Amino acid sequence: MVLDLKRDRYFGVGPEQTRLLRGALESRDELGLANQLIELRLVPEATRHEAFVVLSPCPVRRSAHEDHHGRTGATFLDATEVIALIVATWAALEFRPLIDVVRNVERRRRKLPGDIDNGSSAQAATRRFLAVRGLAPIEPICLLDSLALVAYLARRGIASDLVLGVDLEPFEAHAWVQHGDCALNETAHRAAMLTPILVV
Repeated sequence: MVLDLKRDRYFGVGPEQTRLLRGALESRDELGLANQLIELRLVPEATRHEAFVVLSPCPVRRSAHEDHHGRTGATFLDATEVIALIVATWAALEFRPLIDVVRNVERRRRKLPGDIDNGSSAQAATRRFLAVRGLAPIEPICLLDSLALVAYLARRGIASDLVLGVDLEPFEAHAWVQHGDCALNETAHRAAMLTPILVV
């Protein structure tokens, strides 16, 4: 399964294409990967000299969504900030191409300092976010909520990974946020069942 960010769509590739792509990815040869993608007509010839950087998330072993019970310490300010982020993220997804939204996440990530958080700050902030998420007047959607959570964490100087994954039988696309081996807004079991195809 391939995600075409420019066209906001997923499409399947055959077994032979999958085998060739997997070999190119595992070789860590960026030029070889670029050539392979061009030969399979998955990217245009014009991208031949661009760098292809492939990131993989750490395997999920725990979940902030499951590990904590009790008071979160969420405040009225947290609630207003989360509501504003949810609404702004909804508008971005509604009116801008997905590739622009993803590039904005990448730019914001590059501005953050090297990650020195041991995970406790990310997990505590996530619990506050989740505690007040239901106050926003927009139905929860995995991509929307994950993008908003990444922005919420970034505003606190916490770098996190936006992960887009798929399940093929039956097909399902899903998004969640990770910090190291901890799934922040998803259960460890569910995240482990999916195959990541994009990490930002």
